Order: sequence, then C-alpha cells, then structure tokens
Amino acid sequence: MTSPGSTHQPPDDARKSATPAMAPLLDGAPQAGHQDDAPRARFAHDMAAYAAQHRITPWRGQFADFLEQILPTGATLLARNAHQYLWDMMRWNGQTDGGGRFRCRLFDDELFGIDEAIDRVAAYFKAAAAGSEVGRRMLLLLGPPSGGKSTMVILLKRGLEEYSHSSEGALYGIDGCPVHESPLHLVPHGMRADFRASYGVELQGELCPHCRARLEEQYAGDFLRMPVERIHISEAGRCGIGTYAPHDPTTADLADLVGSVDLSKVAQYGDEGDPRAWSWSGAVYAASRGMLEMIEILKVKREFLYTLEHFPNHHRALASMAKLGLRQKSAQPGGARYTVSCFFERAIAYAPHDVTARMVYGNYLLATGQDTAALEQLDAASRLAPEQATIQYNLGLMYVKKKEYEKAGVHAHKAYALGFPLPGLKNKLKAAGKWREAPPAPPATEAASVPDAVAPPASAAEPAVAPVEETVPAPPSGA
Repeated sequence: MTSPGSTHQPPDDARKSATPAMAPLLDGAPQAGHQDDAPRARFAHDMAAYAAQHRITPWRGQFADFLEQILPTGATLLARNAHQYLWDMMRWNGQTDGGGRFRCRLFDDELFGIDEAIDRVAAYFKAAAAGSEVGRRMLLLLGPPSGGKSTMVILLKRGLEEYSHSSEGALYGIDGCPVHESPLHLVPHGMRADFRASYGVELQGELCPHCRARLEEQYAGDFLRMPVERIHISEAGRCGIGTYAPHDPTTADLADLVGSVDLSKVAQYGDEGDPRAWSWSGAVYAASRGMLEMIEILKVKREFLYTLEHFPNHHRALASMAKLGLRQKSAQPGGARYTVSCFFERAIAYAPHDVTARMVYGNYLLATGQDTAALEQLDAASRLAPEQATIQYNLGLMYVKKKEYEKAGVHAHKAYALGFPLPGLKNKLKAAGKWREAPPAPPATEAASVPDAVAPPASAAEPAVAPVEETVPAPPSGA
C-alpha cells in the first residue's frame, strides 16, 4: 500500500502513457514566465496532494481480523461515541491561543463577529464528550436570518467528512449495517469487563436489531465472522450525516426521520416486525456515528398540538398557542389543525368552570381586537371567581376601553381591595377624570374574628394571569 506521502515513482513507460492524459489540463494555460504561473502551479500541486490524501483504500475483513489488525492501533479512538468524535474533530482543526482560549480553525474564514456563540458551541461538545448530562440535550441554534447558523452546521459537517479520512479519525463499521454500527458492539457483555482490563476502554452500546438478526441467522451467533469495513463520513452518501427539513406540517411523515416498513421485503422475511423488513431510510439512521441537522424544527410546534389534543385545558399550551397565533398574525397558526379560538372553546367546553382558561382566552380576544367576546369571557371568569384580583382588574380595563367608567370604577375598587399591585387602571380613570376614592371600610367587628369570616384558604389563591393591557397573553405560572 502506498501512503499519501510516498515518493514512489511509476516506471518510465507508465509515465509516458500518462502524459497525453494530462495534456488537456494544460490547454489554454499561460506561457512560461506568466505572472499567474506560480499560483496555478501551486493549486495543481495542492489538488494532487488532496487527491492522494483522500484516495480511499478500503479495509474489509472479519471481526477477528479487526481485533487482530486494527484494534491494537488505538482502542480508545475506536470506542468513541458521536460527541467525543465530533469534539476530537474540532480539536484536530483547532488550537489554543496564548490566553488559553480554544479556537477552531473551521470557522476562521467564514464566520465573523460571533465568537461568543462559537465558544458556546465548542463548550457544548466539550462537556458532552466528557460524559456530562448536556450530551442528552439537542444543540439548538437560534438567531436571526443570515446569522451564521446554517454556515456553522455546514462547516461542522465538512469538518467531519475531512476528519474521517485521516488516520486519527478512522471509523469502522459492521459491513452491511444500515446505521454503520461500531464493530465493538459485537463484544459480548460477558467479556466487556475483560476488554476494559485489556484495553482500558469502557464499551457502551448494543447491536442494532438488524445486525442481531444477521448474526443469529447468517453466522449462527459466531460474532468473530461478522464482516467489518472502514467507513467514511459523507453527507451525500448518507453515512454519518443526516439532514431533516420539515415539510408541510399537515402532510409531514415520521418516516422521514425513522423510516418505515419496506413492503417489498415483508414477503421475503414473513413478518413486518422483522428488522430486515424495515426500510432504515430515515435521517436519524443516516446520522448514526455523526450528526443530525434538523432545519427550522421549531416552526411546527407539535408539542402544543399533542398537549392540547390530550389535555384540552392545559393552560400553558393554550397560552403558547395564542402567542403563536399572534406572532404569525394568523387565526390558525401553521401546523395547527384548528383555529386558536377553537382550541379555547374546546377547553371551556371540556372544563366550563376553568377560570384560568377563560382568562387567557379573554387576553387573546382582546389582543386580536375582539373586545365584546373578550368581555364575555372575563365576565364569566369574574362570576366563577369573584375573589381573584386579576379578573377584576382586567374587567376594569375593558370597561375603561368601552368608556363605561362607572363599571370600570366598581371593578377597580374590587381589584385594589383584593390587593392588586399595578396602578395602571387607577391612572387611566384619573386621566379620564372618573376616579373616585373608595369609601372608608367599616370598623372591624368581633364577628371578623370568628371562623365564618376568615379569608379564603391559600388553595383559593388566583393564578398569575397577565392583565389584558399586555399585548401577548402570558402563560399562568400556577398552571
């Protein structure tokens, strides 16, 4: 095998036969001495070096060959998980400056002005590679358009592809496995303690159902005969990099992520539950051993839909759906099967005495200019829970907007008597010249000390629902 840096020269006859094939590359080239000769010559040399470095020299063999030939060269590198592999790739492309700050050269020529964001991404992979719980979380890139999110992901993908061609980033997988599984998963659990003692590496992971079925039926359980190959990460080849972009939420199919039953193989294997009858075509499987990019995944807001379909009066989900509708300026947000008002009406029909659902609905109706409907919901909430100060305050604001100042004053006094802290309603009434101080409270009597006159118990405390003068309904903290 000739290494990329080999100086081995072909024989003269081979060089002569190769010369005509190279001639077209020189057509139209500048004459000797032209000022562009040097850069173009360097580029041609760099292209040749790149081709030599990336020339794929496949390695294939049985797992027994892998244990004998490959594993002793670097067991620790071969047992890395995806987070460790990606962090090693970033370190392979990076350096630490004089101030002790890590910089990844992947981003130097493409991303500017977002050094803090890049540092946070690097910190995520460093912590995940060290085994922190952060590795169980998705890395979410949020920012304005043209903020560098997609560019950063593309650079990470290109870095993985490049790293997998290096000796440090060499990856091996079970030949024929749809998820390019590590061959070390073939080591039986009963022998993993011995493996740790021999190589100083802790093995984690299980055989995928597809490989387990092959091992039992094709190799009679002899894991040493399972075929192994070297793999190279490639987005185009769907190896180690998966990309998922949501389609129209009404027609999106989960199969885009996790595949589906391959009906053409069901007859062959006789059972839809046989893992070999699965298509394994989803983006999640393509991303195994590498990374999965999910583009604009938050647009669908499926968590709201699932929650509201199973818990119609879930206050936080209702408030989130209302926010989404206001943000999109749409009565039926993208991905929702029904209008925002339909979700609220369903919640109220499901639990007619739910004061908080009516309050949040009233806020939403007010924000969308449906004052009369908003007043109906707030008034109903007031009858259900007259002791809640927020309801009285919101009703006062509504009546101020309708210029029914006498009713507004009644609700204002009730709100402030119940301890509502904001002075906005009082200020609005003062500005209209309609504020009247409440009459002094009657002196306390002995009856006030008897059990029948005590304040409502703590369980009757009102939920924290935002006043209607806010433009967007806030989720109740006690829901």
